[in-house]
Amino acid sequence: MDKRANSFSLATILYIILGLIVPFWPISLPLFWYLAYRSYKKGTPPAPSIADLHTAQELLDRGTITQDEFDRIRANVLGR
Repeated sequence: MDKRANSFSLATILYIILGLIVPFWPISLPLFWYLAYRSYKKGTPPAPSIADLHTAQELLDRGTITQDEFDRIRANVLGR
């Protein structure tokens, strides 16, 4: 499952500014604000945490995931 948090990015802010600057407001304002909203909702994936590593360890102990899958999760959490 891909969890993404809502977040402002450079694109979000640029779309808001363009919506205010471009002189055809009846067209540009809704268009650029929609693009800003879509950019905001896209967000960024949350950073992996130690809790994810503990969960992966529990799944490994239960036999739900393999050692290779656990190693990939551990490398992702530790940033390797």
